[in-house]
Amino acid sequence: DIEDRLATPLFHRVGKRMVLTSAGDALLRAATQVLDIVGRTEDEIRRAELFRKLPVPAVGKRRG
Repeated sequence: DIEDRLATPLFHRVGKRMVLTSAGDALLRAATQVLDIVGRTEDEIRRAELFRKLPVPAVGKRRG
């Protein structure tokens, strides 16, 4: 599991309760940032795809 991989506990286990350690808190903050970035990126991709699907109006040739 991730605690083994990081070689540090992420939670203090007290009976049935679990409380984040400082390492667990750091991982939670980083994971939250990653998920926020993924969400924003998904939104950007959806907007770009929508923009590509919109009809582009024809523009007349300029005379001059």
